[in-house]
Parts: sequence; C-alpha cells; structure tokens
Amino acid sequence: MRLLLCFVLLIMPVATMADGFKSQEEAVALTERAMKLAAEGNIRGGLELIRPYSVVPTAEFDSMIGQAELQRPVMDNRFGKSIGYEFVSKKSASPSLARITYLQKFDRHATVWTFTLYNGSEGWVINSFQFVDAISTAF
Repeated sequence: MRLLLCFVLLIMPVATMADGFKSQEEAVALTERAMKLAAEGNIRGGLELIRPYSVVPTAEFDSMIGQAELQRPVMDNRFGKSIGYEFVSKKSASPSLARITYLQKFDRHATVWTFTLYNGSEGWVINSFQFVDAISTAF
C-alpha cells in the first residue's frame, strides 16, 4: 500500500505539468488554432489542443470542458450560431507575462476569450484561460 501511495504521489505533479513553448509566438499560434476550432463549434477540440500546454490540473480542466459543452446550447440559443473570431490584442505585462484576447463572434452577440501566457523555466505555458459573454472586457 505504501508503494502505491508513493507512486501516486510521484506521478501526481506530472499530471499538472505543462509542456512549454520556446517562444511566445509559438504559444500565440496555438491559441489562434484553438480559437479557430472553437469558432467552428468545436470547443472541446480547441480546449483539448491547449491542454498539454496548460498548467490547469487535469480534473479542473475536464470540468471546464464539461461546463463549456453544457453552456454551448444555451449560447447558441441566445447568441445565434458562431460566425467566426477576431484577434483583439496581445498585451505584455513583463517579458515573462502576456495576455492574448480574441472575440468569438455569433449572430447576435460575442464572447471574449482571454489566454494568459507565462514564460518560466520550462518555456511559455498557458497559465490560465477564460471566455465570458461580457464583451466590454475586450477593451
């Protein structure tokens, strides 16, 4: 039993470690591909694309995907169909911290997607991400 517990404790941190990109541009390109999938109606695919580069723990990430999939029919009903996305901005708070913002466009509304990138000892990772329907957050 002790051996099993030690094994679980040893592999647990690995489950939340993210792969890193060598450059910020590579990380931004990944967020662009994720947005393309989300705008095509494949939110799960977009989020799964960023999973290996995110520091969000597996269980929390799975919950986020589940919540996004539950919200999608409500969004489709309220906002209409997804009609694309636009890059809004890239802001750097320091050489190691950046925020990328996109607008996912729908027939009658939009959502704002934000990806926070961090450059640590293992390269650029997606530290956090969110999407909200408060479009004023894009400013």
